Amino acid sequence: AEISKLDRSNFPHLDLQGIDPESIKYLEATSAKQNVVLQWVQRLVMENARSGVLDVAPPILSRVFQEFSIGFVHFIDAGKISNTPFPFAFAQMVWIMLAFFSV
Repeated sequence: AEISKLDRSNFPHLDLQGIDPESIKYLEATSAKQNVVLQWVQRLVMENARSGVLDVAPPILSRVFQEFSIGFVHFIDAGKISNTPFPFAFAQMVWIMLAFFSV
């Protein structure tokens, strides 16, 4: 089912050409790249809200920052899951049980 008749190949996207070289060097040097990018995006939202580019009601703007926060928390949680080693004894028991029940 088609939702939209828009041409998908013409959507704008973010790339490094829109970021100045000093910021790219800073981003490459830092260990917390995701934190820096989140702060940049939040700063851009606030600057554009103050200048009138983002003409939205304050409750909607606060919801934007709430969604940024929730998304970042989920990002951190996903990193915790991927960095937690799976217990070796449990993995061996699962393998033995799978081998036993598959026969």
